[in-house]
Amino acid sequence: MKSWLCEWLLSCAVLLEGGPDIQELHYGRLLYAYYQQDYQQALVLALQAEQRGWRAQAPVRYTMAEGSFAFAQGMYRFADERFALLDDSQLSELDRQRLSFHLSREYLRRGDYEQLAGQLANLASPDGRLRRRELHPEVAFMQAELAIHQQQLGKADAWVQRIPEDHELAAYGRFNLAVAQHRAGHAEPALEHLLALSRTHPEDDINRDLRQRAALSAALLVRDAPELLTTLPGRRGDGPLEAFQALLPGEGRYRDAALSHYAQLAMRLDAPDVAADIWRHLQDSGQWQAPHMLARLALPLVLEQQQQRPEAVAAYERAETALVARIEQLNALQHELKTPQTMAVLLSGLTNGSAQTFRDWQDRLGHVQLLSWLSEPGLQSLVQEWRELSAASRWLAGLPEQLTSWSEVAAEQQRRSGQAAARLSERRLSEQAAQQGDALAGWSSRLDVVASQRPAADEAWFVALADAEQRRLRERLARLRSIAESGLADAEQERALARVARLEGLLVWALQEQQPVLIQAFRNERAGLRALQADIENRLAFIAAAEADFQAGVGADFQALLARVAALQTRLADARLQREQVLATALQQRLEQESEQAAQYLAQARLGRARVLDALALSAVAP
Repeated sequence: MKSWLCEWLLSCAVLLEGGPDIQELHYGRLLYAYYQQDYQQALVLALQAEQRGWRAQAPVRYTMAEGSFAFAQGMYRFADERFALLDDSQLSELDRQRLSFHLSREYLRRGDYEQLAGQLANLASPDGRLRRRELHPEVAFMQAELAIHQQQLGKADAWVQRIPEDHELAAYGRFNLAVAQHRAGHAEPALEHLLALSRTHPEDDINRDLRQRAALSAALLVRDAPELLTTLPGRRGDGPLEAFQALLPGEGRYRDAALSHYAQLAMRLDAPDVAADIWRHLQDSGQWQAPHMLARLALPLVLEQQQQRPEAVAAYERAETALVARIEQLNALQHELKTPQTMAVLLSGLTNGSAQTFRDWQDRLGHVQLLSWLSEPGLQSLVQEWRELSAASRWLAGLPEQLTSWSEVAAEQQRRSGQAAARLSERRLSEQAAQQGDALAGWSSRLDVVASQRPAADEAWFVALADAEQRRLRERLARLRSIAESGLADAEQERALARVARLEGLLVWALQEQQPVLIQAFRNERAGLRALQADIENRLAFIAAAEADFQAGVGADFQALLARVAALQTRLADARLQREQVLATALQQRLEQESEQAAQYLAQARLGRARVLDALALSAVAP
């Protein structure tokens, strides 16, 4: 019942005058998805509008929206193709600014700073405003990146200051500027930006990670340039080691790297006990990143420098044992990775966190190590693509079942929609079409009579031109004439007839004066009736065609969809396999590099142990 009622209401909506335009409703859905930052859904809706021919009223608006949404989804080639379709002669001034903004983002992504400069010049006026609009933070960020590339660091600093502190790009702008200033030899302003960034309190993980990276960078900057200690607020009396420790991040993925640098500085400043404690902590963590591998050699080296030779030998032996086990573990992982399904299982486990193989790899390789490899820029995009392809494949896998259910319902929907269309057509639209046809014929006949005859007291001319009130007046004068002719004496009859004739003349004269205006009004009325009749006929044809199309095409559509689903599944499987192969090759290379590094550390551990044993032997035979 609900289904039939919905169909009936939808059919009734076709009959309503002045209802909402379905194209505008569709564009409203597109905007809603955009403001919800669901760019994939917004792009799908934009492409649907193109397929349905709804772009005719605003082709520029839709093309620019498609390019923008595709760029947000990382579909850069598709975005370029859409922007290339725009004809400059069809763009308004605001459209040109929008296009320049999108192209600026693309040129910055490519690193094409020459083209970026040209597009940004179209956006910013001398007073720094986006013509008639406030400066967009992303425009300020792109201007800062361009100035950094051009080595105009003062100009870049001014642009960075114009990015609001709470905007996500403010941290990136500060960090990139600090790196450029450090490379240019301007250590003090670089430290100022890094310290400002390290004191922020971002809520998202990405900016928190950037804040910790800035803190580590500031610490390393102070380590390499001790003269900067005097610029640190509240740390003027601290020594290098204390100041370095105060700047280090205490959490996040840079913590262990920071501790490693702290231990190295402690060794340089003759604080071996501090260094040894840190190396022990890193060694006992069980991780195998660069700081932890370094700790396995650095700890026995510190003990050796402190003349604690037996302890140093034991530490070298522990390092040797751990490194041998690590090399064997890496070789085993490389062998497993050659199995075709291993990479697919790893990616599935990364997606849902439930695959035993993925957890096993995390335990053996190191949770942080595996995730850090897969999060590298080139590999991260492949992992994300694999996830999206897998999600699309799962969605398509459920479609055949749904399509079968839909096809079973289609027959009942067809019957009920046919009944609703028949009722509407028979009871409303057909009656209206007949009524409008009769009215149109009447107005056309009146207009033909009036337009073809000269103004006169002729009955046909008068009836065609006069309105209802004027026709009643003429009938009343006719009755008065009849009374005068049959019931009055000759003298009175002559006066009465003359008076009636004068009144009839006045009535005809009034119609003659109004004739041009009335003819135009008749033409307008006829044109309106023709448009209304055509609209009714179009609606009748639409209902009939829609029903016929539904009856003829629904079965074929279901079969075509099933065939297309099967073809898409094959293409998705091939695309996933390609990415799995590329990722597997990349992980193989990382494992080989890790194994080679472990072998180098193993050789150094063995040399160190031999060196300490030689020293012990020499001290034992010395007089």
